[in-house]
This record gives sequence, structure tokens and C-alpha cells, in this order.
Amino acid sequence: MPPYEIRVKAHYDGQSLVLDEPVDLPVNEPLQVTVRVSLEAIDNRTIEERLEAMRRVKGIIKGVNIPDAAFVRDEEMYPDRA
Repeated sequence: MPPYEIRVKAHYDGQSLVLDEPVDLPVNEPLQVTVRVSLEAIDNRTIEERLEAMRRVKGIIKGVNIPDAAFVRDEEMYPDRA
């Protein structure tokens, strides 16, 4: 049988992953499990608090210096494609 993927909600009780809903899987069948942690689980700040944190670092983080010529429109660079 080809592999298939299902998604189920679960939580961690401090020792084990606990499924929040029943699943229909063969007993003792080997599984591969991928865990995706929600942003809220690792950062419980409100959106406003996150935005304020971004405003505080604005200007501190220096980006790549991109010259204005790099923003030339495609039509100007490739007139035959227009």
C-alpha cells in the first residue's frame, strides 16, 4: 500500500504527545511523525506587542544596500517582451 498522510491535532502533556481526536490506523504499524509547533506556543505575545518589538528594532537591523538601478521595470530591461 502506498504511503498516505493524515493530519491530527495533538498536544504535549509534558511526557508524551496526546492525540486530540481518534484516528483510524492499523495497530502496531510503524509511523513517521512530524511535529509543527504553533507560533502561539513559542511566542504568546499579542500582535500589538510583536509589532511594537519590530518597531523597536527598525533602523537597528541593516539590510542589503540595493541600488536604484536594480528596481528597473521589466519593460525597460526587456522591451521585446512587452
